[in-house]
Amino acid sequence: MTDEGTTAAEGTAAEKEPTRLEKAKKTYGLVSDILTPTRLLAAGGALIVLIVGLIGGWDKVAAVETELPVATPSVALAAEPFEIAVNGARVADELKPIAFPTDGLRYLFVTADVTLTGDEPVGAGVLGEALAIDAKGVRASEISLGTASIYRLGDGLSQRMLQPGVPVPVVFVWEQHTDEAAPEQLTITIRQHTWAKSTMGDFSYWQQPSAVAELTLPVEAVKPA
Repeated sequence: MTDEGTTAAEGTAAEKEPTRLEKAKKTYGLVSDILTPTRLLAAGGALIVLIVGLIGGWDKVAAVETELPVATPSVALAAEPFEIAVNGARVADELKPIAFPTDGLRYLFVTADVTLTGDEPVGAGVLGEALAIDAKGVRASEISLGTASIYRLGDGLSQRMLQPGVPVPVVFVWEQHTDEAAPEQLTITIRQHTWAKSTMGDFSYWQQPSAVAELTLPVEAVKPA
């Protein structure tokens, strides 16, 4: 064998097959710049979000977040700018002098004691937004205001303005189409307002009603007098 042959054989013997550990190190070196710990954590987080979404987990979380405290009937609850105690719910085709017979409509009533807690008078439009009801076929009876009508229980007159610190027994009135069944119970949401500056001018007003509590009451049917 020549010297060149001996040298080639020795070189071939020196080039050993890499071990599994060496292969693993080489592979890690190729991907380590891409699969950094931060990127691995981000990918894991995205996978968790995907899995939770597929099994409907976010719907359950949203349901928990939107669950409201349950108000107690006839107990005053702070709902800026008022304190409101919801007393009862009724349904009738008419309730003079508050509601008169109208083809295709019946009326839903919620009675409450209301006290304005602020320092300045507040119009009934704000109070009309303080309660919302869950019933099919319902519309606000004062369409121009987009809120429930408010009447005083004592004399049946429309309550246009509330004065600070004066408790007033009132009734909230909504209209319901008669092609929908009259509810046997009514879920009532109590909402508070935020005193905020208008984006249209240099003034502030009560706006953005948001739910603070709810309660469900049986609905009493009232027969015409």
